[in-house]
Amino acid sequence: MRRRNRPHIKQAHNNHVHRWTVSYADYMTLMFALFVVLYAVLLNKKDNYQEVIDAIQSAGQFVHKTPSNLQSNELLAPTIVTQDETLSKEPLETPESDLTVEINKKIKPELSVIPSSDQGESLAKLKLSLESALNVELASGAFSVNLEGDWLTIEMTGPLLFAAGSHTLLNGAKRNIKYIAEVLKPVNNMIRLRGYTDTKPISDEIYQSNWELSALRAISVLHALNDDGIAGARMAIEGFGQYQPVLSEKGDIDEFKSRRVVIAISRFALFVEPKSDNNIKVKIKEKENNLPTPIPKPDSEEIREVFLPDGRLIITTRQE
Repeated sequence: MRRRNRPHIKQAHNNHVHRWTVSYADYMTLMFALFVVLYAVLLNKKDNYQEVIDAIQSAGQFVHKTPSNLQSNELLAPTIVTQDETLSKEPLETPESDLTVEINKKIKPELSVIPSSDQGESLAKLKLSLESALNVELASGAFSVNLEGDWLTIEMTGPLLFAAGSHTLLNGAKRNIKYIAEVLKPVNNMIRLRGYTDTKPISDEIYQSNWELSALRAISVLHALNDDGIAGARMAIEGFGQYQPVLSEKGDIDEFKSRRVVIAISRFALFVEPKSDNNIKVKIKEKENNLPTPIPKPDSEEIREVFLPDGRLIITTRQE
Protein backbone atom coordinates (compact mmCIF):
# COMPACT_ATOMS: atom_id res chain seq x y z
CA MET A 1 0.00 0.00 0.00
CA ARG A 2 1.44 3.28 -1.05
CA ARG A 3 1.93 5.89 1.67
CA ARG A 4 0.65 9.37 1.03
CA ASN A 5 2.91 12.25 1.96
CA ARG A 6 1.14 14.95 3.91
CA PRO A 7 1.80 18.52 2.77
CA HIS A 8 3.94 20.51 5.24
CA ILE A 9 2.69 23.86 6.40
CA LYS A 10 5.28 26.53 5.82
CA GLN A 11 5.96 28.64 8.92
CA ALA A 12 7.70 31.97 9.08
CA HIS A 13 11.14 31.87 10.65
CA ASN A 14 13.49 34.55 11.98
CA ASN A 15 10.72 37.11 12.37
CA HIS A 16 11.80 37.96 15.96
CA VAL A 17 8.35 37.26 17.26
CA HIS A 18 9.67 36.54 20.76
CA ARG A 19 12.07 39.50 21.05
CA TRP A 20 9.76 41.24 23.50
CA THR A 21 10.57 38.56 26.07
CA VAL A 22 14.20 39.78 26.21
CA SER A 23 13.16 43.37 26.98
CA TYR A 24 10.63 42.16 29.53
CA ALA A 25 13.26 40.01 31.24
CA ASP A 26 15.66 42.96 31.42
CA TYR A 27 12.95 45.12 32.93
CA MET A 28 12.10 42.53 35.57
CA THR A 29 15.79 42.13 36.41
CA LEU A 30 16.18 45.87 36.98
CA MET A 31 13.08 46.03 39.14
CA PHE A 32 14.30 43.07 41.17
CA ALA A 33 17.68 44.77 41.70
CA LEU A 34 15.95 47.99 42.80
CA PHE A 35 13.87 46.28 45.45
CA VAL A 36 16.87 44.29 46.67
CA VAL A 37 18.77 47.54 47.21
CA LEU A 38 15.83 49.12 49.03
CA TYR A 39 15.44 46.07 51.23
CA ALA A 40 19.17 46.06 52.03
CA VAL A 41 19.07 49.72 52.98
CA LEU A 42 16.04 49.10 55.18
CA LEU A 43 17.79 46.32 57.07
CA ASN A 44 21.19 47.96 57.50
CA LYS A 45 20.48 51.67 57.76
CA LYS A 46 16.91 52.35 58.79
CA ASP A 47 17.73 55.97 59.55
CA ASN A 48 18.85 56.62 55.96
CA TYR A 49 15.94 54.76 54.38
CA GLN A 50 13.69 57.82 54.34
CA GLU A 51 16.46 59.88 52.76
CA VAL A 52 16.83 57.33 49.98
CA ILE A 53 13.09 57.43 49.37
CA ASP A 54 13.13 61.25 49.20
CA ALA A 55 16.07 61.22 46.79
CA ILE A 56 14.31 58.77 44.45
CA GLN A 57 11.05 60.72 44.55
CA SER A 58 12.76 64.06 43.97
CA ALA A 59 14.26 62.62 40.77
CA GLY A 60 10.78 62.19 39.29
CA GLN A 61 8.61 65.19 38.53
CA PHE A 62 5.36 63.25 38.91
CA VAL A 63 5.89 62.05 42.51
CA HIS A 64 5.10 64.33 45.44
CA LYS A 65 7.29 64.63 48.52
CA THR A 66 6.70 62.04 51.27
CA PRO A 67 4.75 63.49 54.23
CA SER A 68 6.67 63.88 57.45
CA ASN A 69 4.32 61.52 59.35
CA LEU A 70 4.92 58.60 56.95
CA GLN A 71 6.74 55.65 58.46
CA SER A 72 10.17 54.67 57.12
CA ASN A 73 8.90 51.39 55.67
CA GLU A 74 5.99 52.88 53.75
CA LEU A 75 6.21 53.89 50.09
CA LEU A 76 4.04 56.40 48.30
CA ALA A 77 2.27 55.40 45.16
CA PRO A 78 2.85 57.78 42.24
CA THR A 79 0.20 60.49 41.97
CA ILE A 80 -1.22 61.08 38.50
CA VAL A 81 -1.52 64.75 37.58
CA THR A 82 -3.64 65.79 34.61
CA GLN A 83 -2.60 68.42 32.10
CA ASP A 84 -5.19 70.92 33.38
CA GLU A 85 -3.93 70.60 36.93
CA THR A 86 -0.36 71.04 35.74
CA LEU A 87 -1.23 74.29 33.98
CA SER A 88 -3.29 75.66 36.85
CA LYS A 89 -0.82 74.87 39.65
CA GLU A 90 2.65 76.17 40.20
CA PRO A 91 5.51 73.70 39.73
CA LEU A 92 6.23 71.62 42.79
CA GLU A 93 9.41 72.61 44.61
CA THR A 94 11.01 69.63 46.31
CA PRO A 95 13.57 70.63 48.96
CA GLU A 96 16.89 68.85 48.85
CA SER A 97 17.46 66.10 51.39
CA ASP A 98 20.47 65.97 53.67
CA LEU A 99 21.94 63.18 51.56
CA THR A 100 21.61 65.26 48.36
CA VAL A 101 23.17 68.31 50.01
CA GLU A 102 26.10 66.23 51.25
CA ILE A 103 26.69 64.79 47.76
CA ASN A 104 26.56 68.27 46.20
CA LYS A 105 29.15 69.51 48.71
CA LYS A 106 31.48 66.72 47.70
CA ILE A 107 30.99 67.41 43.98
CA LYS A 108 31.15 71.22 44.29
CA PRO A 109 33.37 72.13 47.25
CA GLU A 110 33.10 75.66 48.61
CA LEU A 111 35.65 78.18 47.42
CA SER A 112 38.52 78.73 49.78
CA VAL A 113 38.62 82.00 51.66
CA ILE A 114 41.38 84.34 50.52
CA PRO A 115 43.87 84.96 53.35
CA SER A 116 43.89 88.49 54.66
CA SER A 117 47.63 88.69 53.99
CA ASP A 118 46.95 88.42 50.22
CA GLN A 119 44.36 91.23 50.21
CA GLY A 120 45.13 94.90 49.80
CA GLU A 121 43.34 97.97 51.06
CA SER A 122 39.54 97.92 50.94
CA LEU A 123 38.35 98.97 47.48
CA ALA A 124 35.36 100.76 48.99
CA LYS A 125 37.68 103.01 51.02
CA LEU A 126 39.85 103.69 47.98
CA LYS A 127 36.76 104.60 45.97
CA LEU A 128 35.76 107.24 48.50
CA SER A 129 39.29 108.67 48.58
CA LEU A 130 39.51 108.83 44.78
CA GLU A 131 36.10 110.47 44.45
CA SER A 132 37.23 113.12 46.91
CA ALA A 133 40.51 113.74 45.04
CA LEU A 134 38.89 113.79 41.57
CA ASN A 135 35.62 115.57 42.36
CA VAL A 136 36.11 118.19 39.64
CA GLU A 137 36.99 115.65 36.95
CA LEU A 138 34.11 113.40 37.96
CA ALA A 139 31.67 116.31 37.79
CA SER A 140 32.85 117.21 34.28
CA GLY A 141 32.54 113.62 33.04
CA ALA A 142 36.20 113.33 32.06
CA PHE A 143 36.81 110.66 34.72
CA SER A 144 34.61 107.93 36.18
CA VAL A 145 35.24 105.64 39.17
CA ASN A 146 33.43 102.29 39.33
CA LEU A 147 33.64 99.39 41.78
CA GLU A 148 32.67 95.98 40.45
CA GLY A 149 33.72 92.69 42.03
CA ASP A 150 37.45 92.46 42.59
CA TRP A 151 38.29 95.59 40.59
CA LEU A 152 38.06 99.33 41.19
CA THR A 153 38.42 101.10 37.84
CA ILE A 154 39.29 104.72 37.07
CA GLU A 155 38.39 105.51 33.45
CA MET A 156 40.20 108.55 32.04
CA THR A 157 38.67 109.65 28.75
CA GLY A 158 38.28 112.73 26.59
CA PRO A 159 40.48 114.86 24.35
CA LEU A 160 42.38 116.31 27.36
CA LEU A 161 44.11 112.96 27.94
CA PHE A 162 45.77 112.19 24.58
CA ALA A 163 45.85 113.88 21.21
CA ALA A 164 44.59 111.92 18.21
CA GLY A 165 47.17 109.37 17.06
CA SER A 166 49.52 110.07 19.99
CA HIS A 167 50.48 108.40 23.25
CA THR A 168 51.92 111.53 24.87
CA LEU A 169 50.09 112.61 28.02
CA LEU A 170 48.83 116.18 28.06
CA ASN A 171 49.65 118.45 30.99
CA GLY A 172 46.16 118.28 32.47
CA ALA A 173 46.28 114.50 32.46
CA LYS A 174 49.63 114.45 34.29
CA ARG A 175 48.19 116.65 37.04
CA ASN A 176 45.21 114.33 37.50
CA ILE A 177 47.44 111.24 37.56
CA LYS A 178 49.41 112.86 40.36
CA TYR A 179 46.20 113.15 42.41
CA ILE A 180 45.53 109.45 41.80
CA ALA A 181 49.08 108.51 42.79
CA GLU A 182 48.72 110.32 46.11
CA VAL A 183 45.79 108.06 46.97
CA LEU A 184 47.35 104.80 45.72
CA LYS A 185 50.87 105.33 47.06
CA PRO A 186 50.22 104.32 50.71
CA VAL A 187 48.51 101.02 49.75
CA ASN A 188 49.90 97.86 48.14
CA ASN A 189 47.05 96.83 45.80
CA MET A 190 48.03 95.53 42.37
CA ILE A 191 47.28 97.85 39.42
CA ARG A 192 46.59 97.13 35.74
CA LEU A 193 46.74 99.87 33.14
CA ARG A 194 44.50 99.23 30.12
CA GLY A 195 45.05 101.26 26.97
CA TYR A 196 42.49 101.88 24.19
CA THR A 197 42.28 103.79 20.90
CA ASP A 198 39.50 105.09 18.69
CA THR A 199 38.23 103.05 15.75
CA LYS A 200 40.39 104.80 13.15
CA PRO A 201 43.14 102.39 12.03
CA ILE A 202 46.68 103.70 12.30
CA SER A 203 49.92 102.51 10.69
CA ASP A 204 52.94 104.76 10.40
CA GLU A 205 56.62 104.93 11.28
CA ILE A 206 55.82 105.12 15.03
CA TYR A 207 52.83 102.81 15.48
CA GLN A 208 52.50 99.65 13.45
CA SER A 209 48.86 99.24 14.50
CA ASN A 210 46.33 100.39 17.08
CA TRP A 211 47.65 97.75 19.48
CA GLU A 212 51.00 99.50 19.73
CA LEU A 213 49.29 102.84 20.23
CA SER A 214 47.00 101.52 22.99
CA ALA A 215 49.89 99.75 24.74
CA LEU A 216 52.09 102.86 24.60
CA ARG A 217 49.28 104.93 26.10
CA ALA A 218 49.09 102.51 29.01
CA ILE A 219 52.89 102.70 29.35
CA SER A 220 52.72 106.50 29.45
CA VAL A 221 50.36 106.37 32.42
CA LEU A 222 52.52 103.68 34.02
CA HIS A 223 55.63 105.89 33.85
CA ALA A 224 53.67 108.84 35.21
CA LEU A 225 52.46 106.82 38.19
CA ASN A 226 55.96 105.42 38.74
CA ASP A 227 57.44 108.93 38.72
CA ASP A 228 54.87 109.93 41.34
CA GLY A 229 55.94 107.15 43.73
CA ILE A 230 53.96 104.03 42.72
CA ALA A 231 56.20 100.93 42.83
CA GLY A 232 56.76 99.36 39.42
CA ALA A 233 56.29 95.83 40.81
CA ARG A 234 52.62 96.63 41.46
CA MET A 235 51.77 97.58 37.87
CA ALA A 236 51.17 95.81 34.55
CA ILE A 237 49.84 97.00 31.18
CA GLU A 238 47.22 95.75 28.71
CA GLY A 239 46.59 96.99 25.16
CA PHE A 240 43.12 96.49 23.62
CA GLY A 241 43.56 98.51 20.42
CA GLN A 242 40.39 99.76 18.74
CA TYR A 243 38.21 96.77 19.66
CA GLN A 244 36.38 98.18 22.70
CA PRO A 245 35.18 101.69 21.77
CA VAL A 246 32.97 103.86 23.96
CA LEU A 247 29.36 104.33 22.83
CA SER A 248 27.32 107.46 23.31
CA GLU A 249 23.80 107.57 24.71
CA LYS A 250 22.43 107.31 21.16
CA GLY A 251 24.46 104.16 20.49
CA ASP A 252 27.05 105.83 18.25
CA ILE A 253 30.80 105.46 18.74
CA ASP A 254 32.36 108.34 20.67
CA GLU A 255 35.83 108.70 19.15
CA PHE A 256 37.06 111.19 21.77
CA LYS A 257 36.12 109.03 24.75
CA SER A 258 37.46 105.92 23.04
CA ARG A 259 40.99 107.35 23.34
CA ARG A 260 41.34 106.44 27.00
CA VAL A 261 43.28 104.58 29.68
CA VAL A 262 41.63 102.65 32.49
CA ILE A 263 43.45 102.27 35.81
CA ALA A 264 42.17 98.99 37.28
CA ILE A 265 42.96 98.50 40.98
CA SER A 266 42.79 94.91 42.23
CA ARG A 267 41.64 93.82 45.66
CA PHE A 268 44.74 91.62 45.85
CA ALA A 269 47.97 92.95 47.25
CA LEU A 270 51.49 92.74 45.88
CA PHE A 271 53.04 89.42 46.84
CA VAL A 272 56.02 89.98 49.10
CA GLU A 273 58.42 87.08 49.32
CA PRO A 274 59.13 86.15 52.95
CA LYS A 275 62.51 87.07 54.30
CA SER A 276 65.07 84.36 53.76
CA ASP A 277 67.57 83.15 56.35
CA ASN A 278 70.43 83.26 53.84
CA ASN A 279 72.02 86.17 55.72
CA ILE A 280 72.04 84.13 58.92
CA LYS A 281 73.68 81.20 57.14
CA VAL A 282 76.31 83.49 55.64
CA LYS A 283 77.09 84.98 59.06
CA ILE A 284 77.43 81.52 60.60
CA LYS A 285 79.76 80.43 57.81
CA GLU A 286 81.87 83.58 58.20
CA LYS A 287 82.09 82.94 61.95
CA GLU A 288 83.24 79.40 61.32
CA ASN A 289 85.87 80.63 58.88
CA ASN A 290 87.13 83.17 61.41
CA LEU A 291 87.76 80.54 64.08
CA PRO A 292 91.45 80.13 64.89
CA THR A 293 93.16 77.20 63.19
CA PRO A 294 94.37 74.65 65.74
CA ILE A 295 98.18 74.52 65.97
CA PRO A 296 99.50 70.97 65.51
CA LYS A 297 101.63 69.55 68.28
CA PRO A 298 105.29 68.90 67.50
CA ASP A 299 106.39 65.35 66.81
CA SER A 300 107.82 63.37 69.69
CA GLU A 301 110.97 61.27 69.67
CA GLU A 302 108.98 58.41 71.12
CA ILE A 303 107.59 55.94 68.60
CA ARG A 304 103.99 54.95 69.26
CA GLU A 305 102.01 51.97 68.08
CA VAL A 306 98.33 52.72 67.40
CA PHE A 307 95.89 49.84 66.81
CA LEU A 308 92.82 50.89 64.77
CA PRO A 309 89.37 49.27 65.20
CA ASP A 310 89.63 47.52 61.83
CA GLY A 311 92.78 45.71 62.96
CA ARG A 312 95.36 47.90 61.27
CA LEU A 313 98.54 48.98 63.06
CA ILE A 314 99.99 52.48 62.69
CA ILE A 315 103.49 53.34 63.90
CA THR A 316 103.94 57.14 64.29
CA THR A 317 105.70 59.86 66.22
CA ARG A 318 102.80 62.40 66.04
CA GLN A 319 101.08 63.44 69.24
CA GLU A 320 97.49 63.61 67.92
